[in-house]
Amino acid sequence: PESRRFLPEVLTATRARPAPEIDIAGYTDRSGRADYNMRLGLRRALAVAKEVEATGVPADAIETKSYGPAQPLVETRNPFEPRNRRVEITVR
Repeated sequence: PESRRFLPEVLTATRARPAPEIDIAGYTDRSGRADYNMRLGLRRALAVAKEVEATGVPADAIETKSYGPAQPLVETRNPFEPRNRRVEITVR
């Protein structure tokens, strides 16, 4: 929710590009089963993609994927790390 306020700024820059390509990747922490975390990461990415599409970005310009617990933002022994529960948007 804290990061949601940055989404309009990102999308404004995206719409200014002639043919934007947007990658939206979902991540999780290490708590839970691997298969569940992969699905959860994808649900997070799809939720953000839906918001991006609602602003007028065409669906075919958006690619969603899940990395689950791979590529953590914060390395920790604790499997419950909220900062690793995230979505990253890459605009090309």
